Amino acid sequence: MVRIKKSGSQFLSKHASNSNFKGKSSQHGYSRRESIISSIKNSTIHRKLNKRNLRSKNISNISSYLTTYNYNYSNFIRVLSKSEINLNRSILSHFSQSETKSLKSLIFIGI
Repeated sequence: MVRIKKSGSQFLSKHASNSNFKGKSSQHGYSRRESIISSIKNSTIHRKLNKRNLRSKNISNISSYLTTYNYNYSNFIRVLSKSEINLNRSILSHFSQSETKSLKSLIFIGI
């Protein structure tokens, strides 16, 4: 059986003592608890949104670099996957910004 180390109320009280809420939300118990729960929920949501935004930014960086060679992003990813070159989008975006020679060699593999 799994050992439960802390209850939910202990977690919330520890989180509330470390937080910087001001005014009514820091003094009244119910509103403090609700604001802490909503902040935890929103942090999870925004973490997912940041991942999504970073992925779309990486894809746009790669795509803008590929347009200089009249090459399409989707075709480039398809060629990389068929040739079993496993590089994620963040590495390819880094290549497009700083190490252009290495990305150029990957483009010419596909052509």
